[in-house]
Amino acid sequence: MGTQRIRTNLITESNGCVERWHRTLKSALTSHMDTSNWTNLLPYVL
Repeated sequence: MGTQRIRTNLITESNGCVERWHRTLKSALTSHMDTSNWTNLLPYVL
């Protein structure tokens, strides 16, 4: 297939930003009363 595997180093600053974004997103989604239907709420939160 001609593919090649490339590995990169972990960047802790980027990981922190992603974790912070996940925490914010989760907080926004769980602040609504009906959390069982979060897939429909996602466009409004983003």
